[in-house]
Amino acid sequence: MNKRVFSATRFGGGGGLGGGGGSFFRKKRTRIPTSRVQRNINLTFTPRRSKIMETKRQKQINELLRRQFSMVLLDEGTYIYDRAMVTVTRVVVSPDLQSAKVYLSVFNTENKMEVMAAMDENIHRLRHALAGKVGKQLRKIPELKFFLDDSLDEFFRMDQILTKLRAENQMGTEEE
Repeated sequence: MNKRVFSATRFGGGGGLGGGGGSFFRKKRTRIPTSRVQRNINLTFTPRRSKIMETKRQKQINELLRRQFSMVLLDEGTYIYDRAMVTVTRVVVSPDLQSAKVYLSVFNTENKMEVMAAMDENIHRLRHALAGKVGKQLRKIPELKFFLDDSLDEFFRMDQILTKLRAENQMGTEEE
């Protein structure tokens, strides 16, 4: 049997299975030759983050901002919009935590876009108030972008349609 089988893969070179330079074994490194252009392309490629799941930290910040921004709207909301009821349905923070999309549901008003415009006009006031609430937990307060969330309106509309169909006996019986 050949005693020098592992000598090329050992630290220190030379010797047999336990003598000579060292006794720690390592795997051989195989280097794939690449041109300078290929290396530059590989270094500058950044994967799309939209298909990657949120990190635990992002989820924590989403929930923190949702709760605290709801409190800010309770305090500052009456100065911004009159009698409308605005709720924060969800917050989505970007992977670098620099911007946040705030989804709002607006009730008790006919013109929802007017309320959204008032929110955009007072974004600095709202962000400053939010910084007072979460300044200890976050180093930098993300830029806020407001979006109207119509999911609850759609739910109520579908519920009314189903109720109307049940009243007219067009849904059939529950046994079917």
